[in-house]
Amino acid sequence: MTRSENLIINGSGSYPGGRYDKISIRGEGTIVNAVESSTFHVYGTSEAVENVKTGSVKVFGEAEIKGNMDAEETLIMGTMMVGGNALLKKIKIFGLLEVGERLTGDEANIKGSISVNGDVEYETFDSSGGFEIKGLLSADTIKVGFAFWAKHS
Repeated sequence: MTRSENLIINGSGSYPGGRYDKISIRGEGTIVNAVESSTFHVYGTSEAVENVKTGSVKVFGEAEIKGNMDAEETLIMGTMMVGGNALLKKIKIFGLLEVGERLTGDEANIKGSISVNGDVEYETFDSSGGFEIKGLLSADTIKVGFAFWAKHS
């Protein structure tokens, strides 16, 4: 990174894109241009109007990326929506991930749910949660577990 400033949003507002070291959104923030960072953490609500490229993304609230998303490590405890393609190399989903086009990467671990309008391609795809894939699912290893709940009277 050539720029070492952080973008910390503790209230609400709109901010420019560009390069940052760390991005932390604890309120409601909109990033109006493409953004690149080493970390992108959302504890509130965020919207990125263009593309996002980051090393680590963690979503505990709600994040919407209207363009493409590129991340090395992704943890979603809340909800993340990507309008375009998502290259998420290593993902852990405990919440919800929605992708408008393709989802690709190396390792997918899904305990929550994903919804993808295009193809999904991973080296390892492990899901004990739910998934809806409108395209093709391609992986070297696919593990799908089902949870059954019994109602006791």
